[in-house]
Amino acid sequence: MNRHLRCILCALILMAVLAGPGRAYAQEAGQKTYIVRFADALGTEGDQPSRLAFDVVDRATLRLLQREGALAWYEEDSAVYLPDAEGQAEPKSSGGPDSGSLAGGQPAGSLADASEESPYWQLRLIDAQPKEGENPGEGVRVAVIDSGAADHPALAHCLQAGWNYIDDTEETPDSNGHGTAVCGLIAGLTENGAMGAAPGAAIVPLKCFDGTTTKTSLICEAICDAVDVYDCSVINLSVGVRETSSNLAALQEAVDYALSKGALIVAACGNGGTTSLLYPAAFEETIGVGSVDDTGLIFYRSNHNASVFLTAPGVDVVSANYKGGTEFFTGTSFAAPLVTGAAAALMAEEPSLDRDAIRALLASGAKDRGKSGYDEYYGCGIVQLSPCLKTLREGGQVLLLPPLPGEMRAFAVNRTESTIACRVLVSAEDADGRFLSLSIGEMAIPAMASLPAQVPEDG
Repeated sequence: MNRHLRCILCALILMAVLAGPGRAYAQEAGQKTYIVRFADALGTEGDQPSRLAFDVVDRATLRLLQREGALAWYEEDSAVYLPDAEGQAEPKSSGGPDSGSLAGGQPAGSLADASEESPYWQLRLIDAQPKEGENPGEGVRVAVIDSGAADHPALAHCLQAGWNYIDDTEETPDSNGHGTAVCGLIAGLTENGAMGAAPGAAIVPLKCFDGTTTKTSLICEAICDAVDVYDCSVINLSVGVRETSSNLAALQEAVDYALSKGALIVAACGNGGTTSLLYPAAFEETIGVGSVDDTGLIFYRSNHNASVFLTAPGVDVVSANYKGGTEFFTGTSFAAPLVTGAAAALMAEEPSLDRDAIRALLASGAKDRGKSGYDEYYGCGIVQLSPCLKTLREGGQVLLLPPLPGEMRAFAVNRTESTIACRVLVSAEDADGRFLSLSIGEMAIPAMASLPAQVPEDG
């Protein structure tokens, strides 16, 4: 509990039980709780975002703190949803040409009508089927903030110790199948081959859901723990909260904190089929993911707005069923982990890539669909892993990546173990490829690191 809060309560001889964000009050059915941020910023570390900057209180304690002038802000501890969890406990299909159940007690990855090709078609669509001897994602730790992960053969090689924020234990059983399916699409591996895009990655399950909803405070705590406690480089959030008048400050702080530690955050854009924004996908620097079907067409329920950075398969994708075997899953929740896996594979391939460089690489390697260039349905396009890996494997000592959509920065990556002083030439072109301007700059790029290179303004 925050010392400032404890002193105020003791001075007025009041009792409040504050067991850490979301723990004491969030589990009391029917009682509203509030996330509070203290005016003196107790718990921050200089100018850096801090994971200790807020607590969770009930209404009476909130009023007390307001009277004392102790708060910078407060917000209701809002509900966060698993967009695609309902109905996933049993086989679900969108009714497409490949629909059907893959559950029913079969060994993980086996199909009643298995062909010679891998049944995990989603990897073919994103060009992510590993070649013999490859182990994409090896050494990269990925946090999956979700409903837990089942003891499933397809995940036996990758599951690490995590945490259950509902029960405060290390036991992270899956309560509805959502988390298990997400884990499978990141790192699943079966006798029929890779199920996920990064079978070499280590998965850290951070269980925040028993049903289909949880509290924002638990998500915030898990995001911070992902980087501080579990040393994860990538965080998958196939979850979402809709913006109200003032319910995003705590989630924004937690995301900013993880970003300040160098983490890459991938999130589902939601399934309303509208322009509505879902957070954290809509936060700047988060990779928001929409979903497509097996032909590359946009899933009709995939949200379309400025939060869509990339798209990936999310209609009848094949993943691990928490009751055993495999089944089809549909929704942006299951598109996001394929992008998470692709990001983990790139991190493993090139440790010098920082978050911005990975985003730029994923964007440049994506398959453009819909309107030419960026659009709010496909984002930068359908994620493609092999072209990104080819760029890395065929690049020289300094790799120059193009700017992200709407930005005026390219990225220069030093792939050596020594600082490189170089001259970077960057040109700007219009949408039709006509030359606009040119800039030449001197850069000293630290070893195994990347730096932005300013793109010249038009003219």
